[in-house]
Amino acid sequence: MVAKKLINYFAYGKAVGLKAEVHHQSEEEEPLTPSPSAARLPPKQRSVTEHLQQQRQQEEDFVIPELPSGKSLVLDITSTWGDRHYLGLNGIEIFSVTGELVQISDTRANPADINILPEYGGKDPRVAANLTDRVNRTRDDMHLWLTPFTQGKHHFVNITFAKVETIAMIRIWNYNKSRIHSYRGAKDVTITLDGRMIFKGEIARASGGILGATDSFGDTILYTTEDSILERVAENDDSFNSVMNLSVPEPAVTISNDRPLTADIGDVRPLTCVGVDNLGSWGSCGAVLVLQEVALRLVSSWQANGHARLGLTGLDVLGETGQPVRVATIETDPPTTDPHILARLLDGSNETTNEDEMWIADGPPPVTVHLKFTSPVHVCAIVVWNYNASPELSYCGVRQIEIYVDNKLLKEDVLVRKAPGHCQYPIGQRIGLALAQHNHSAGATAHQPHQPPQPLLKYTLYTPSEMPSGFVFQLVLLSTWGDHYYVGLNGIEFYDPNCRIIQLSENNICAYPASVNILEDSGGKDVRTPDKLIDGINNTTDGSHMWLAPILPGKLNSVYVIFDVSTTVSMIKLWNYAKTPTRGVKEFGILVDDLLVYNGVLDKVNLNTTYSEGSKPCHVPYRTVIFSREKETTAKGRNPTLG
Repeated sequence: MVAKKLINYFAYGKAVGLKAEVHHQSEEEEPLTPSPSAARLPPKQRSVTEHLQQQRQQEEDFVIPELPSGKSLVLDITSTWGDRHYLGLNGIEIFSVTGELVQISDTRANPADINILPEYGGKDPRVAANLTDRVNRTRDDMHLWLTPFTQGKHHFVNITFAKVETIAMIRIWNYNKSRIHSYRGAKDVTITLDGRMIFKGEIARASGGILGATDSFGDTILYTTEDSILERVAENDDSFNSVMNLSVPEPAVTISNDRPLTADIGDVRPLTCVGVDNLGSWGSCGAVLVLQEVALRLVSSWQANGHARLGLTGLDVLGETGQPVRVATIETDPPTTDPHILARLLDGSNETTNEDEMWIADGPPPVTVHLKFTSPVHVCAIVVWNYNASPELSYCGVRQIEIYVDNKLLKEDVLVRKAPGHCQYPIGQRIGLALAQHNHSAGATAHQPHQPPQPLLKYTLYTPSEMPSGFVFQLVLLSTWGDHYYVGLNGIEFYDPNCRIIQLSENNICAYPASVNILEDSGGKDVRTPDKLIDGINNTTDGSHMWLAPILPGKLNSVYVIFDVSTTVSMIKLWNYAKTPTRGVKEFGILVDDLLVYNGVLDKVNLNTTYSEGSKPCHVPYRTVIFSREKETTAKGRNPTLG
């Protein structure tokens, strides 16, 4: 086993004695030697030229040193894999000559993180301290680092050890939020230890997934080839023991060559706000003190009788800062026959349809899951990933639970969202513990829009017996106004029963297919992503405030709005795609928890027509779907009038 691991280190690592990957010249270029014309330059200019050539040659000849020692490690990052606005990493692991992870006393960055930007308000969780929290194979924002990127500038990560260490191996986990966002990862990196350069080259781009060998997530740098040292490292290297190293190939989307290219990469830094509302909702809800355990009593499943077998995909416990808390042991009552199957609930592999990554109870409900801790902790929420093996088997998922803290009932009759049986949107559901939740999602708030009175001219009225309530609102986009390759929208707004807008965060919105960035030719840089649907800028022809996705053969395009609690909606406003009106939605349907509640037609945008919204002119009118007979709701759902 050790021999296999050592082979893996050499296969996936950049080893001592090897030249780092520095790309200053192409293979066709001549070696860097002083040109004859350089000799004819004035002495001062000649010395500068020769110095630059010598510096370039030194970079080309750089060799990774053997077992460097020091206390202060600095990463100097000068480029990303394509993103022009943000730079990020998942983590950094540093192993000493003893084979153990180096003890870190301080981790900082300059620029520190995206909280230096005023629009984030200092609340984004993607900070430098996450780089050494040892949670690296992840897409969770709570364990990532992200900072503004400026082309041509230096971006530093400074890591201070508790004492002087001799380094045997460094592994850099590149930014892995998603395949699209992996282009924010570091590319050209220089590493120094106490001022001495110990690496200069490229760090591989991460895959954006969870499964795969370590080379799918970044690079491993070896500072020794001595078997005894690498054997000690292997004993402490969790990554090579993980079953997550088994790769699952994800075929690239191949589309007909007739598809026209489309691109809008924007000129301004896009808002990447997953942490703002997310952390605000997790941190502001408060926490409860847990002395020993949290118990989840699984009362019923989503099956018709509610008493058949039930299961879950995963669980997570969030501390008072919103970061996961380590669970010491997990048990069930009645006991689970195979403890390895029960351990799947905490293995972090949650966004999946592989039933071998899930737990199912040995018998019918009720079943109690005990999550035990070694010391008292403050807990603000439980995250539940319901059983998701297939659309049919998703009915084995848990429907109703009770939550106990230290054997005392804290919450009863908690409704758990049924999983869809696919991975077209994130299935994790946050259940807060401290305060009663309102009738909208964590990360979603409501406020009263200021709108002057205006006669109702045109609207879409749907009058069910009651306003729809549910966890997942799905807009199924059935056709466009003529384009056969792309479909898009400018924006959407949801309103609660009191006609207050529900402010949605990036956690609440997603689409399938996600955006044009899934296409190989896009380069992953297009700004027309699902989060633009909820940025509040809808009356526009600026592509940086729209969403656009490819139409794939045999697939239905969908936009999902997902809530953590069952949410009642009184009306929905839709702004059609305005940059290229033929790509706008024509026929569409609205499903709530898989039940159709509305279908209709969305008007095509006519850029030659001007509408009025209050006293303001607009070119992109909205269409309102109203789920109420109340006159007040109907009046507030008015559409813009022809100007």
